[in-house]
Amino acid sequence: MIDKIQINNKYVNSISFQSKSKIVKKLVENPKTSTTLLTGVAGLATSAEIGLNKKKIDDNLDINEVKKDLEAGFSISQLAKKYNMSSTSMRNYLKENNLSTKDGEILKTITKEDLERLIQEGKSSKEIAQIYGLKNAGTLTPLFKIFNLNPATAIKVENISKEELLGYKKNGLKDSEIAKELNVAERYINKHRNALGIATVDEEKEYPEAEIKRLVEEEGLLPKEVAQKLNIPQTKVAEIVGGATPEQIFRRKKEELIKFVELLDEKDFELLEVLDETRNITHAADKLYMTQSALSKRIKSIEQELGVEVLLRSRQGIRFTPEGEKVLEHSRAALREMEKLRRGLDAMRGEVCGTLKAGISINFSYYRLPDILTEYHSKYPHVRLDIATGHSRQLYQQMLDGSLDVAVLRGEYPWDGTQFLLSQENICLIHAPQYEGVPLSDYLYIDHHTDVSLGALMARWRYENGITSDAGSFIVDNITACLEMVQRGLGWALLPEIALGDFNGCIHPCTFENGEPFVRRTSIFCQRDAAALPQVQLFMDLLKKRR
Repeated sequence: MIDKIQINNKYVNSISFQSKSKIVKKLVENPKTSTTLLTGVAGLATSAEIGLNKKKIDDNLDINEVKKDLEAGFSISQLAKKYNMSSTSMRNYLKENNLSTKDGEILKTITKEDLERLIQEGKSSKEIAQIYGLKNAGTLTPLFKIFNLNPATAIKVENISKEELLGYKKNGLKDSEIAKELNVAERYINKHRNALGIATVDEEKEYPEAEIKRLVEEEGLLPKEVAQKLNIPQTKVAEIVGGATPEQIFRRKKEELIKFVELLDEKDFELLEVLDETRNITHAADKLYMTQSALSKRIKSIEQELGVEVLLRSRQGIRFTPEGEKVLEHSRAALREMEKLRRGLDAMRGEVCGTLKAGISINFSYYRLPDILTEYHSKYPHVRLDIATGHSRQLYQQMLDGSLDVAVLRGEYPWDGTQFLLSQENICLIHAPQYEGVPLSDYLYIDHHTDVSLGALMARWRYENGITSDAGSFIVDNITACLEMVQRGLGWALLPEIALGDFNGCIHPCTFENGEPFVRRTSIFCQRDAAALPQVQLFMDLLKKRR
């Protein structure tokens, strides 16, 4: 066991390995091994017999109790919550003890032939899930991807001709109504309609633009109120007027928020938001750079000013009372309106300013974003940049809840706002030159943490190429470590083309068994009401220019 290793005057703590992990031992003992690679090694999966020094996850677990929970239908997340563990640790525990959830046991029994037969019979994914006693259709998704199959719902929609869809449209049906007519999910209709270049029914209608503008600009109605008054989609109202101005929105909401805003200030709004995020007084105080006593004193003051109890305290942390949840709702509304008001006032100054709230996927942020932000800031120095980086699915959720104006996401996501294809890159098989022509099963697969959708596609590719087991593989937590390990001849990997600029080994773009190239789309997603903001428009223009 090695507790601390010094490399280039830096220490990497608590890396452990077993004697038969010769590759790792050689890696650790090599003075040329970088700290980056050692950090990656610290995150290797237990299948490679490497890991962080930590307490065994099963020390306090009664295996018989876990079995009872599994028989009762507990999911991995429910088990993890019950035994105060991460879902990953619980999944490893079940694997080590040869245990599976009910759904996991069922999935093991389902063959490709079974699924093909049921799909040919016209069964939807929901119907197939019911046949096998699965709780929801989403459980089948990994099998569909691994076996390269489409559920019947998708097949039914794809078989609808352009003429048939136009017929539905002439009858005045919306996507939701067509979906109900065909007993499929609305997203399938939307996707197929877009692929055929057919507009929605609403897009073909003529709307009273003059009246809409008058109601917003003269009467100060909000887009939602105009939509209700005229019985038209709110998105169309926002599109016609470019979104209600911040001053109008603030004026219309002021009556509801005025008392609340008078009692509290912006710092209190931030305090409440952090309390909701952390659900812990100590952690909230640290994040706000306050003492616990000062924070507790301010909470009491807020409760006295509002005349309600906001928080309940316990050993497990804090939670908001029903009254506190309402206070939190008003706090968030006030923050949003203040931010919109600032944006409107900034726009009146005649210069590009305001705030740009953008989410950027991890790989794009690492390899492309620095140059883009450098150019953007040099041209528009008065814009405040609020940039979030993370996995695409996390950023997509932030787009759905309105936390971001614009996002660069990898993969396919349903979106009714502004969307542009930015790039399409190959996913490539990479290895050291000495392994050219050697079967992949003869040397190590080096995996890396990525989003669920790409992980499923990678699993499908490995399955189609005869790599059906994770035995004898590594998992590292970043692409940089993965590249360096492959560069040193430790194994092979599947990586996006964007990350291979400095790689000196063999690169082979991947294709699936059906001849379809293994590619990943990167797109720009933008909120409808944010698309008209100058700082957002110019950012999207720069992204498209550099694609």
